Amino acid sequence: VKVTTPSGKVISLHSRAGGSTDNIKKSYYVTSSLKNEKAGKYTIKVQDLAFRDVGTLNSWAIEFKK
Repeated sequence: VKVTTPSGKVISLHSRAGGSTDNIKKSYYVTSSLKNEKAGKYTIKVQDLAFRDVGTLNSWAIEFKK
């Protein structure tokens, strides 16, 4: 699970941890990595790389707090 910021910075949130676990239901807290980012388009890339596995992204959200 990677998020790309409006400036093109890629932040890895999740990387092949979880083994055979189904479903990632988790919040990720990113602080210093986003300090100088401006408003704009954020994109998320999700890959399910497990053998014979199928993945679906049902929803995602981003929240900024001061």
